[in-house]
Amino acid sequence: MANDAEILGKCPLCDGSVIEKKTSFGCSNAEWKNTGTEAAPKWENSGCGYSIYKLGMIKIGGREVTKEDVKTLLSQGHFTMSITRETKIIPDKQYGLKMDFTK
Repeated sequence: MANDAEILGKCPLCDGSVIEKKTSFGCSNAEWKNTGTEAAPKWENSGCGYSIYKLGMIKIGGREVTKEDVKTLLSQGHFTMSITRETKIIPDKQYGLKMDFTK
């Protein structure tokens, strides 16, 4: 983990720290290694795989997931985002996030 990375909360999978990365928010216990070549990289993670992609909700009519959203998710167990209607976003161990449309 970068020394200057802000800790957004505790990882729900491994008790590591969730930090902001370039295109996602992810666990600081991720251990990415290039098992390919420099010309044709193949990145593999042998550590924790928890991540939330910043642009993942845009495909379904949402907005970019923000640092504040992730902090709320990790501290309160959900955050809310309007897609076609207000939708509760909750953590999911397999996919990072899932939506609860039952509101």
